[in-house]
Amino acid sequence: MIERMYEESSPDQLHIQRFLSANCFGDYYTRKGLDIKTRELLTFSLLIALGGTESQMKGHIRQRECWKRQNNLARCDDAIVTC
Repeated sequence: MIERMYEESSPDQLHIQRFLSANCFGDYYTRKGLDIKTRELLTFSLLIALGGTESQMKGHIRQRECWKRQNNLARCDDAIVTC
């Protein structure tokens, strides 16, 4: 997925893609404390609550991150309704 983002980025945006992937995936997803399932559900919920994050939400939905992380559909729906 990350390699595809690099390939699809324009040359003037590649440095931003590299920064974002290193920061988000290399830092937040490797921290201790929360399991990946909970971390993804929180990330998705925060994106919804923040508003104005439609493109990021689409990325999570398109990649089905919330659901792939073993959060069942009802749990993801609850998070959406709650936010």
